[in-house]
Amino acid sequence: ILFGPPGTGKTTIARIVAQRTGSSFEELSAVDAGKADVRAVTERARDRLAGDGRRTILFLDEIHRFTKAQQDSLLPLVESGLLILIGATTESPHVGVISALLSRCTLYELVALQPDDLARMIDRGAEALGTLNRLQRERRFAPGETIWLREPESTGKASFTRLFEPAFLRDTLGLWALFLANMFAVFCFMNWLPTILTDLGHDQATANHMLASYNLGGIVGSMGTAWLLRFTGSRGVLGAMAAAGVVTALVMGQANLADHATALVLCTVAGVCLNSMQIGAYLLSGHVYPTEIRATGVGSAVAVGRIGALGSSFAGAWVGAGAAGASLLFGIVAGSMALVVCGVFLVRRHVTPQG
Repeated sequence: ILFGPPGTGKTTIARIVAQRTGSSFEELSAVDAGKADVRAVTERARDRLAGDGRRTILFLDEIHRFTKAQQDSLLPLVESGLLILIGATTESPHVGVISALLSRCTLYELVALQPDDLARMIDRGAEALGTLNRLQRERRFAPGETIWLREPESTGKASFTRLFEPAFLRDTLGLWALFLANMFAVFCFMNWLPTILTDLGHDQATANHMLASYNLGGIVGSMGTAWLLRFTGSRGVLGAMAAAGVVTALVMGQANLADHATALVLCTVAGVCLNSMQIGAYLLSGHVYPTEIRATGVGSAVAVGRIGALGSSFAGAWVGAGAAGASLLFGIVAGSMALVVCGVFLVRRHVTPQG
């Protein structure tokens, strides 16, 4: 039973139910229909059920206008399932529909849209338009434009080899270089920064505090990068972060890290550059590939990045201890971040500015 004022979609809902369930749709108005009309609908419903097995929906408008006797005649048809009854009424069904029939129905109350509801719909439309423009790379949609959405045609392939098709080869190589070099740099700091600082005279607690400042810088840098991406796109922000990482690593190789304040500032700046670059790399990899190969593309890039992380474990041991070893390690990190810069600019499908 659909209860609500005129114009709230009662008939439309009934037709949608019939269409989505594949049922035949019979419509009667209780104002001028009688038992004979119901019997005719019943016979047609019985023939359909026996013929092709289709169910029949009887939409009875203004059901409250049926007398008690007429409503009683609907009970066996509803109970047997021969007819699926959808009744519409503008009057309270608790008054106009007999309790026996009402107890066998589900009651839905519909309300008219108010100006505030329409305003919310407009706001949601504007929000949906903004989302669509963020997702769509090829063109921009304008307010008032009719937009038809359809499922994209599947290529039938979601294999690893698609990453090396001409359309994606450059992006794949750029992302792999970016992940490999950036994760190498990130984990060089994570694995060897405390060791380097203790070799330069800091106690273990101070060295751990420096590592914490490196990670804190990463948190701040990641949030700032995410905010900037909206206005500048990913190419400029990530390229700048990677270049700043090169400069910071070179400065750390020459600076007096035995000085507490100098080491603290440089460790924090390095965290901003390297860790925010890593977060940006994840975002960029998800943007580059279409849905059907996105998981494969991101997963392969991360796997290559883990090779770089593994290589960082050997880099610190290879360069040795002391100031000379620290300077060499930071030089290697600077070189790896230079490779990150190359990877950023090799990628073609960057996140575009939205603001």
